[in-house]
Amino acid sequence: MQKYLLITSERMVYMPKKNKNKSVDSVKTNILIFLLILIFLALLFLPRKISVLEQQSRDNSLRKQAISSKNESVCSLMKNEDFRDACLSEVALMKKNSSICSNIKNNKTFYYCISEISFETNDTESCKLISDDYWKGVCLRDLAQVFEDIQLCEQIPLEHMQEQCFIELAKKANSTIVCVKIKDSMQRNKCFIRLAINNRDDKICNQMSIGPWMDICNSNVAIRTLNTSFCNKIRIDDIKEYCLENVLKGQKLSGKNISLA
Repeated sequence: MQKYLLITSERMVYMPKKNKNKSVDSVKTNILIFLLILIFLALLFLPRKISVLEQQSRDNSLRKQAISSKNESVCSLMKNEDFRDACLSEVALMKKNSSICSNIKNNKTFYYCISEISFETNDTESCKLISDDYWKGVCLRDLAQVFEDIQLCEQIPLEHMQEQCFIELAKKANSTIVCVKIKDSMQRNKCFIRLAINNRDDKICNQMSIGPWMDICNSNVAIRTLNTSFCNKIRIDDIKEYCLENVLKGQKLSGKNISLA
């Protein structure tokens, strides 16, 4: 190591000369080590990532093959369980064969498969294969609308879904029996009013409890039929006044003057 002579007032001493290249070499060495670690990690995980992508591509090809050939056995060759279940569900729906659904592992996919096929085939019995209350309700609700069958609504295990089934069915079925089944008072009254208007029948209003809703029902029927006699049944003055005003306005526009009172 090179040295130089330091002269002081007291004595002469030798001091070592600092080597600037030493710190530079140390930094270079650390950078090199860091780069080697990165390369090692990349080589470690890259093949695994490529393998996953290749598997996804293979499963996607198998799915297309299964659907084009309508062959559920091709789905079983897929490695990813979620993809396999989705594949089975698609083939089952295409073939409208609920027995294929039984090979599905995921419960939600299985329930979806059964409920959709039940709807497509109008098969109410398949709904009984579903143990989950929600998906059984979906299955029965959809078929209740198809067949306009109030008994299917009654079989729904969840109360809020059963109520919704009655409400939706009431919009299609021309029967007050469905209205009576609805527990929510507002929805039940709307059901009676809708039927009374559609049938132009004030007698349906009489099935409602005496009060504002019955008056609203008679008012709507009066306005629809342009018949002032229905307004005269109304007990609440504001609603009666509204009824007469709109019926007379309607009569003037139509040229009709109807009063059965």
